[in-house]
Amino acid sequence: MGLFEKIVNVAEEVAEKTTKVVGDAVESVKNGEAGEYIDAAKKKAGDAVELGKKKVEEMKLSNELEKGKTSLGSLVYIMHKTGEKNEELLEQYIKDVADIEAKLEALKADDAQEEPARDAVTAEDFAAAAEEVAAEAAAAEAEAVVSEVTDSVDVSDIAPEEDKPAE
Repeated sequence: MGLFEKIVNVAEEVAEKTTKVVGDAVESVKNGEAGEYIDAAKKKAGDAVELGKKKVEEMKLSNELEKGKTSLGSLVYIMHKTGEKNEELLEQYIKDVADIEAKLEALKADDAQEEPARDAVTAEDFAAAAEEVAAEAAAAEAEAVVSEVTDSVDVSDIAPEEDKPAE
């Protein structure tokens, strides 16, 4: 067997083992065996969901506040235009607007306290972390395979003919 054939065989063996290692690493990620990365990604995803819920609630309260203010303004306009006075109804509209403002402020204050600790994750972040885990595992295994293969190859067998010692 010539030098070229030996190199091709070694390369094929390395490629075969590396492909298996990468496949195993990807399966580990899929099966949840990447432990800390998946746990961290789950926590961040949960945090992102909570953040989304809070933002929806904030938008809902902001919308209610605008409607309340519009209704209050309309009431004041109608009362002024018609000359009618209804202090009880006016006080109720003012109280409703104030209640909504208080809820919105409380939500924003709660959000401000959590903001520094929050670090949202995207699907791309999770995929990148999973790829990194797989790549690190594959690289380590490939290094071990290359070492094993090179240790098993007799260098004198693959040395060019002119470099071989005369027998």
